[in-house]
Amino acid sequence: MAVSSASKPPPLLGSPAKPARLPGWALAYTGLLLAWLAIEVLSMQGPLKGSGMLLIAVMSLGAIVFAILRYRPAHAWTWWLASAAFLLFLVGGVARVELHTLGNLSSNRPLLPDLVVMPGYILLGAALTGFSTVQTRGQHRTEGILLDGVMAGLAILALSWVYTIEPLQSESSALRVTIILAIYPTLSAALLVTTIRLALAHRSGPTIVYTTLLTAMSSMFVGDAFYMFAEIHELKVSSFVLDLPYSIAYLAAAACVLHPRMRELTNPVLEYHPRPLVARIAIVATSFLILPILLLRSNAQRSNQIVLMVILILLAISGLTRLIQALRDADRSHSALTFQAHHDHLTGLLNRQMIHDRLAELLRHLEDSKGMLAVLFIDLDRFKLINDMLGHGYGDQLLVEVAQRLEQSVGEGGLVGRIGGDEFLALLCDLPSADAAIGTAYAIRNCLRKPFILEDETYHIASSIGVAIANPELHPTPDSLIRDADIAMYRAKDEGPDAVVLFDTPMRTKVVERAELENDLHDALDRNQFHLLYQPVVELSTKRLVGVEALVRWSHPKFGELGPSKFIPLAEDTGLIVDIGHWVLKEALRQSAYWRAEFIELMDLQMAVNLSMVQLRSNDIVAEIKHILETLHLPGSALCVEITESTLMADKILAARELGELRLSGVHVAIDDFGTEYSSLAYLKTLPVDLLKIDRSFVDSLADHPS
Repeated sequence: MAVSSASKPPPLLGSPAKPARLPGWALAYTGLLLAWLAIEVLSMQGPLKGSGMLLIAVMSLGAIVFAILRYRPAHAWTWWLASAAFLLFLVGGVARVELHTLGNLSSNRPLLPDLVVMPGYILLGAALTGFSTVQTRGQHRTEGILLDGVMAGLAILALSWVYTIEPLQSESSALRVTIILAIYPTLSAALLVTTIRLALAHRSGPTIVYTTLLTAMSSMFVGDAFYMFAEIHELKVSSFVLDLPYSIAYLAAAACVLHPRMRELTNPVLEYHPRPLVARIAIVATSFLILPILLLRSNAQRSNQIVLMVILILLAISGLTRLIQALRDADRSHSALTFQAHHDHLTGLLNRQMIHDRLAELLRHLEDSKGMLAVLFIDLDRFKLINDMLGHGYGDQLLVEVAQRLEQSVGEGGLVGRIGGDEFLALLCDLPSADAAIGTAYAIRNCLRKPFILEDETYHIASSIGVAIANPELHPTPDSLIRDADIAMYRAKDEGPDAVVLFDTPMRTKVVERAELENDLHDALDRNQFHLLYQPVVELSTKRLVGVEALVRWSHPKFGELGPSKFIPLAEDTGLIVDIGHWVLKEALRQSAYWRAEFIELMDLQMAVNLSMVQLRSNDIVAEIKHILETLHLPGSALCVEITESTLMADKILAARELGELRLSGVHVAIDDFGTEYSSLAYLKTLPVDLLKIDRSFVDSLADHPS
């Protein structure tokens, strides 16, 4: 298991520091370089004279095989093809030295070394093709990389024909020999360009692995060019200079494979780096510029001109094919971008903007349509549970299946879009009546009721669906129609899971009123709009007042006096309940302290105040209550905090901890509205409770009910 450096303990003070160690690949590089230098020195004299490149090739090939077995990269067959290619290069090089082919342009020249080496280029090209196929994950992208290599090779072949083969033909050299000489730099140029394109395709740009591979391919190209000019007697250098590029190629190939990042060459690349575009333009432009230059330069006999023309035609065909492919790639990219701009990336449904645009178009032609237009706002009720239990990956899988079911339920006559999270919109056109929209909504609900299979387990979800019928006067814009469907959806949530609600105008009025109340609630405390009423608590046997309950009221400038049911839920949703609750506690206990001091019969009066779960979760509610009691010189028994049964059961552990601390301070605890929720006495054994306030629905008819 990998451990990050941040998680490792620091070394003990005074302990000796461990010396820094070079990574294995760095040691291998160093050994490779030292071995090369030693071989070069030994090959200058003594029994190893003239065999330096052979020893370097054997050493490098061994290093390549060792690295493949050591690092075990994915798609290792590509690496084995490359190692087989270098093995053929080694065997062919030995044969070339033993048969003394250098400079022999006659028909008696042995072709055995060429017959051995040529398949090596094919194997190396297949290895690079394998790298390209694995990385790009797209056949058309691989074809583009290979076409660039082919074009570069044909361009080099054309140059070689004009500047090498044609002059040699005038000297009566063997045609087959001169063609073979021209093919070597042609193949190595194609491999070099393919490697360049492969390196530039990597999203982080050329790394050390790509750099060493490029060095190997570049050295091969230089070596083939040197040998071609040496073969035709245009270049006279020592064998050491001729062998040097090939030695560097072997060493660079070994260095590439010895580095642990060699696995990059067989790891997929998700996206191209922008720079290959410049490289492709340069390759295509250079290849096409060669055409007129060579046609003007060549003065050979007609047969040779025909051959040159064939090469140039092949080059033109390659360039045209590359251009066609580039246009297809551009069209494919444009189509993909267009689809992404209009559709949700996960489900493939229309996205928010596109569904908005289509709805705007439908509203413009609403009067000309044959029937009604309806919008269905669909929300998944228990989707968060799936995300929390299984993770977002399975949540995404569920959304994809939900999208498929929605499209099946709506059919070809409607449109479905995902507007975010687990919310969807369906547009229904040319409906005969509102009942048809309601029917489709119920069909969607029933379809989503069917179980979903995730991770071999069965899961069920519910949906809340709001339906809004388009009206030209009420819905001048798409936003207004979507808003009304959204309002109906929230009403469906209030009515319970799997509910379908049709929008009507009073719903909007209530929503507007709620929004106005929520906005005004933020300033209500600062404007002193709250006041308290006190409901007496009387002991029936003695008719004595033993306590009061503080009830908060909001004097709204527009809607008049509002009870807690009108604004407490809003205060809890917005978090304002903490400030309002603090004011209620402070004001109620201040009033209690005044009554206790002024009236002897009220000196033991207990004040009851309601607490919400939001206040309990504020972490400082206990300290706040203690501070108010101490400031007003009141004992803990002067206060009784009331918490509803539903609030208590929302987080029993938190409630038990906070309320337990309050009881230790002498504060009494009461459960309000007991009997409306779980109505179980079992949990009272573990909860710090002093009083149970039975809900009025149980006692209203106590005297008259026969039970």
